[in-house]
Amino acid sequence: MLTLAAAFLIFSACSNKKAAELSRIVDRQEKQSFNMLLGEKGLESQKLNHLIARHYDRALAVIDQQETEFNRIIRTIENVNTKGISNGKEVQQTSVNYYTALKNLYLFSRQEIQQEKLSRSMNNAEADAAQRKLADLYREKQQLYQKVYQSEDEFYRTLKIFQEENRLK
Repeated sequence: MLTLAAAFLIFSACSNKKAAELSRIVDRQEKQSFNMLLGEKGLESQKLNHLIARHYDRALAVIDQQETEFNRIIRTIENVNTKGISNGKEVQQTSVNYYTALKNLYLFSRQEIQQEKLSRSMNNAEADAAQRKLADLYREKQQLYQKVYQSEDEFYRTLKIFQEENRLK
């Protein structure tokens, strides 16, 4: 009986360490994405500065950097071993879904920028067509926002359950 209790304590301690490590990784990725998207000198800020200056190719290059960063964030989370962590797989999956939805939303700017670039470099009829296409893109972007809201809600609900079950907060 004593060995069974000792085994449980050892398993519980290892599980909590793994859960704490998963929590730290998720927190780090959240901070990284925040800095990239909302930081004063983050990539999103750089992209907007290029757009204001009408440097469309530079703005598109920043989107490439954002894609690389989102892929790194997603890959980092996917590579975490969640075996033996209560709700670990669920946190992993919902966070990957959330960052994938964010990635799709922010990379959607590529299409908008390409249309904006076209509208500035064509004759009036072609520019009008590009502007109409931009309106269609904005409607599509609304749907992407809805996916972000939904995946964010699922992620944070799952994270809360994970933290409670693993006594992390």
